[in-house]
Amino acid sequence: MSEATLDQTKRTGRQPRASLGSPEGDDVFGVFDTKIARRFFSYLGPHRRIFVWAQIAAVASAAAQVSVPLLINEYAGRIST
Repeated sequence: MSEATLDQTKRTGRQPRASLGSPEGDDVFGVFDTKIARRFFSYLGPHRRIFVWAQIAAVASAAAQVSVPLLINEYAGRIST
């Protein structure tokens, strides 16, 4: 932990819920609060279908971006030989 985090812990008497990082390179996501994660996902409940489709679209987009250079390489290889 950084000195600022330790100072805050001494002042308040409790651990911080999140680490905002420091110039020394502390891990930004060093503390994970499951209560906050559960609360966040509970808000997604009514929008679960849209959330799932968004994740599928993100994976498809990433696959498409990777496949374009592969297809260009394959096509260029056929032309040059």
